[in-house]
Amino acid sequence: MKVNLTPKEYADFVAIYLLDAIIHDEDFTKNDEFAELMANLSGKGAKSVLLRYYLSLPVSLRTQYRRVRESLVGKKTGDTILKVERGAE
Repeated sequence: MKVNLTPKEYADFVAIYLLDAIIHDEDFTKNDEFAELMANLSGKGAKSVLLRYYLSLPVSLRTQYRRVRESLVGKKTGDTILKVERGAE
């Protein structure tokens, strides 16, 4: 699967990924250091900040993330390509 993103959308995509990692930590336990980082961020209030940000994002971007989520967390095999289109905005 291929997802084309602008640089702004990519940053939003990363924010969605971080929120997902905080909420669904059981899916991200393969990387202990990352899981520890997410627990630390969550303890500092990042979850509520990221959740507010997530709710302000366009539904189309949230849908794109849901389409590739299984591949990003390693539950589904296959290639997922996130292509950031330079100069697009």
